[in-house]
Amino acid sequence: MQLHKKTSSNQNSPKKEVTEGNGASTNKVSPKENQKIEAIKIEHEQEATSVAAQPKKQTPKKAEPKVDNVKSSKLIQPVAGKISAPFGLAFSQFYQDYRLHSGIDIKVKSGTSVKAALHGTILEINKSNQDNITITIDHGQGLVTTYAHLGKSKVEKGDLVQQGQTIGIIDNPGLTEEGQGSHLHFEVRENKKLVNPEEYLK
Repeated sequence: MQLHKKTSSNQNSPKKEVTEGNGASTNKVSPKENQKIEAIKIEHEQEATSVAAQPKKQTPKKAEPKVDNVKSSKLIQPVAGKISAPFGLAFSQFYQDYRLHSGIDIKVKSGTSVKAALHGTILEINKSNQDNITITIDHGQGLVTTYAHLGKSKVEKGDLVQQGQTIGIIDNPGLTEEGQGSHLHFEVRENKKLVNPEEYLK
């Protein structure tokens, strides 16, 4: 009869498994392996802290668009026609006296389109028996233009307009210049002071 040594119950037996909280089982980790894992964790945390501490790259700001110098810009003539009355002192048939003619008159046919002399914002639109419809444009930097003796407006107060854009239609003038036929009365003001429009026209 052969005798066999009784083997211990724990020899050649599989290692015990440790069950994690989520139900998954993993092999038991030795203390040395635990130390390695902890060292790796610490290394990763240090790298993350280092990256977070680095200053963020600042995106260079785009250059702001330059603002046009309005005063150096040339105005276009709002209508194509002959200047029938210049700026300056003149005798008024309506008032029967000499007074400042505050702009220039440009002779055109009724129904002619009136263009904005320069880009800007519609400041006012007024209607009166004296001047019919009058449109005023603020071009910024103290420059303002006025267009009188219109029969129809193509814009509204506050509208932004471009140079050459149609803003209104010529009709018969108001009472103050009734005998002169259809024309555009065009004024230019610089810092609220009336100036000769011809000096600003292209």
